[in-house]
Amino acid sequence: MSRRGLPSVLFCAAAALCACDTTTTPSSDEVPGARDNLPPRSAAAAGLPANSLWSALPHRDIPQGALPFEGLDRAPEDPPVEAGAETTPMAIDIPLVAPTVSAIKVTEIGAEPRQSLKFVRTVGASSSFELTLAMDATMAVDGNQVAPPGIPPMRFSATERAVSTDGGQLKSELTLQSFDIAEEGQDEAMMRMTMAAMVGIDRHTLSETRDVHGKTSSSSLHVPAGVSPQAIETFRGFLDAIQRTRVVLPKAPVGIGARWTVEQTTEDSGMMINQTAVYTLVDRRDDLLVLSLEVTGEPAVRTLRPEGAPAGLELNIEELSADAHGTLEIDLNHLTVRKASLAARFAVQMDVKQAGRPTQKMQSAMNTRLELSSKP
Repeated sequence: MSRRGLPSVLFCAAAALCACDTTTTPSSDEVPGARDNLPPRSAAAAGLPANSLWSALPHRDIPQGALPFEGLDRAPEDPPVEAGAETTPMAIDIPLVAPTVSAIKVTEIGAEPRQSLKFVRTVGASSSFELTLAMDATMAVDGNQVAPPGIPPMRFSATERAVSTDGGQLKSELTLQSFDIAEEGQDEAMMRMTMAAMVGIDRHTLSETRDVHGKTSSSSLHVPAGVSPQAIETFRGFLDAIQRTRVVLPKAPVGIGARWTVEQTTEDSGMMINQTAVYTLVDRRDDLLVLSLEVTGEPAVRTLRPEGAPAGLELNIEELSADAHGTLEIDLNHLTVRKASLAARFAVQMDVKQAGRPTQKMQSAMNTRLELSSKP
C-alpha cells in the first residue's frame, strides 16, 4: 500500500526493514521475493487489536526497498484516485478500541473551595476547533540510519456535536471539515503529493460515547466510500492526537492544586500501551479549568507474533517509551478542550526475528507537537 498519511511507528519500522534489506535483487518493477518482506497486511499481523482500522483497509503491496510514501506524485488537478488504485468500495463503520480506564486516584485534593468536576453537555450543542500537528521521525536498523519520509506540518479543522444522552452517557460525533499544510515554504512536490492523497478526508466522522467524567465507553469511525487508505490513516493520526487531549475527571471534590492519576490501556502509534496520566488543576474560574498534564507509558505486550506475516516472524520489544506533557484549558460545558499545547515522544527498540534470517535490531522514534484552539 502506498501511503502519504501520518505513519505509525510500527508501519515505519516495517518499511525501514524492507528498505534496509541487503539482498541483491534484479532491477524490475516486481522484485522476486519482495512479497516475503511486506509490512503487516492485517491488524493481527501488525500486532494491533483485531478491530483496529488496519484490518478494514485495502492494502497495496510495497516492493522491496520502497518507502511507504513513494508513488503518489500526481498533480492536484489530476483525478483524485488513479486508475486501479485501491479505495474503500463502500462506506463502512469501524469499531475502534476505546481506552480502558483501570484506576483514577486523587493524590492531592487541592485548596478550598473544593467541588466535583463533571462535564455538562446539551444535546445539539457543538464545538469547532483547529488542530495543528508537527511531526518528525527517526529510524535505524542494525545501527544503520534510515531516512524516514518527510512529514509536513498539518492543520485540521473539525466540529464536534452532542447527538444524544442516555443514562448519563453522551454520544457525540466529530466531523473533519478541512485539512491543509500548516506552513508555507514546504517542498512543492511533497505538498502536491500530500494533498492529492487526502481527497475525501473531510468526510470522515468519529462517534464516541462518554460519561460525565469523560471516560469513553465506545468509539467508532465512519469511513465514506471512495477514499484512499492514505486519507484514512491520516484521519487516524488526527484521532490519536485528539485522544491525547481527552480529559478524565475524578469523582471526588477537588480544588486548585489538586492532582489525580488516570491509569488506562490505550492505543498509541499502532501499539497497545499501559498509560499513566497525571493531571494537576492549575486554575479554575467557574466552569473553566486549566490543567497541566504529564503522561508516561509502557507496552501492554512485549512480544508480538503476527498472524499472516512471514513464517516465524517475531517482534520482541526491548525498550519502549510513550511520553507526553503540556497544558490543557477545558470548559465543562464544551465537548472539546478550549486550548491544548502538548509535546509527545514515542520511541521503541525491538528485535525482529524471522526463521532462517539473522535477528535485526530496529529503533524508531516519533516526536509530535500538538496545538489545538477552539474557534469562536
